[in-house]
Amino acid sequence: MAYLYKWVKNKQKIKSTPVDNKLARTKGNFKVKNVTQLVDELNDIQNAGWHANIAHYVANNIYFDLDKKPKHAEIELRLLLSDEDIQRLLDGGHCGNISTPGVFDERRLNPIFAVKLPGDKHYHVTDGQHTLAVIAGMARAGLLKIGGKVIDPKDWLNVKVDVMYVESKSLSFARKHFLYINGKGKKPIEDYDTHAVNTLCVRLDNDTDPEAIKAEELQSIAEEHNITPLSKTHPQAEEPNTVTHISGMNGMSADAWKFMCENHEKYWSSEKMDNAEFGLFGGLYDHCTSKKANINIKTKAFAEFVRDFNATVKAVFVNPNGLKEAATDAYKKYSLETIKYEKSPDKTVALSIVLKIYKMADGKHVVPGVASSHAQDGHDVIDFLSDEIKAKLP
Repeated sequence: MAYLYKWVKNKQKIKSTPVDNKLARTKGNFKVKNVTQLVDELNDIQNAGWHANIAHYVANNIYFDLDKKPKHAEIELRLLLSDEDIQRLLDGGHCGNISTPGVFDERRLNPIFAVKLPGDKHYHVTDGQHTLAVIAGMARAGLLKIGGKVIDPKDWLNVKVDVMYVESKSLSFARKHFLYINGKGKKPIEDYDTHAVNTLCVRLDNDTDPEAIKAEELQSIAEEHNITPLSKTHPQAEEPNTVTHISGMNGMSADAWKFMCENHEKYWSSEKMDNAEFGLFGGLYDHCTSKKANINIKTKAFAEFVRDFNATVKAVFVNPNGLKEAATDAYKKYSLETIKYEKSPDKTVALSIVLKIYKMADGKHVVPGVASSHAQDGHDVIDFLSDEIKAKLP
């Protein structure tokens, strides 16, 4: 007997703008802008906030005095203070991480940021406390040298570090400066930023770092299947065949990611790669290839199973995101009935639901054991799907 649900291609023509993949680069193909180009880009008419700010300053004759900008100096360690009333408490574990062999590199040392009060010889640190602690710790351990000569540990307090400091009459500026540079004044680094840097380190600089090599491999697999990883804030982030769940991608093996990309390209190419696909298709790969299941995924029969699996998702739930929403709603009701409190589903619930339906619809291929999960005390999560969805079931 033929399987109940048939895969039907999406015949609707999708109008999409070609996605700008900034990582599609070969060695020597660097992208740089001079300052004039940066300002021209900043002055684009769409940057309304920037133009509003400039108009306000001009209208009110407001000028900014460069004599007040942060100053730079090399300051002895003994003159630096880390006020607990300003800084967070020292995180020894973080210091251990940044000083790890193979990770710590003196070329990456940033300046310490500080505030200096009038008549005070000391500098109150507002950012860089952990960098300061690591440098000082290494100085006292006799691990630093300058001019080719090892610095005597007895002189560790005389070691000088780069300090960017602002002169202020009040420590209130230091307190607020700490919040600013660790909050509003700092643009958070996204997972995509790290992924992009690692990928370009390999493509442009022949980097051999394992993390960078993996990032480039995952990027290449995506590109081979016409999928473009993007930042969540990228203007094209919702276009078909883009993916913004970079942490999910980085958490997968190359083989699992390839399976996901192949699946998306074949069955869901008219849509963005939804976050729901990671738990669903990534989970399908993991459970089928586990030692316990040991299902051969290289056969024609398995390819037909994957086709029917996707047909089930589309016919019953429209798309992976629709499945995720339905699974979340059903599992919350299921948990109230079984464990007596509402609980959000883990990533196996949606996969289990589709496999249950596959078996109900006379699917013949062997399925992993996760198909029988989320059933207890005479209740099955599938029983809590909406009436509209259950009407589509066998």
